[in-house]
Amino acid sequence: MDDRGNRYRVQVENESLLVLREDLYGQWQPIAMAPDLICYLCSNGDTITNAELATTQAEYARQGKPLMLNLFVLPVPDELNTAHFRKLCMDELATIGWPQSKIVSPFADYPETDSRGSEGLLVDVQAIHSIRISQQNREYC
Repeated sequence: MDDRGNRYRVQVENESLLVLREDLYGQWQPIAMAPDLICYLCSNGDTITNAELATTQAEYARQGKPLMLNLFVLPVPDELNTAHFRKLCMDELATIGWPQSKIVSPFADYPETDSRGSEGLLVDVQAIHSIRISQQNREYC
């Protein structure tokens, strides 16, 4: 949860693909997705990659501490902001079961594309500072 009590989730499949925020009715609403850059910083200022999330979270759990993260989104660089790259992102989102065909971005209003899909690693951001990682109903806390 962030300072206002909002809960966030990040859908990960090699890359952070989708950020969802829980609304007042318990429904998860998209607030950002690839091609925008979904990034994390540890509370001590260290960067952390998706590949490091599970192992770092497990290490913190062994120490009896929550992994504190700051989640932020940056706009996709202009060089990558092409129709072809956006289509690749939507195709990847479809492989994790994203049912929509429109990119959601806090930075731009993108046109719809066509895609469908299955399941990946889900990073549950319990606070903009604390995460829980689950994969296919298994939790690593």
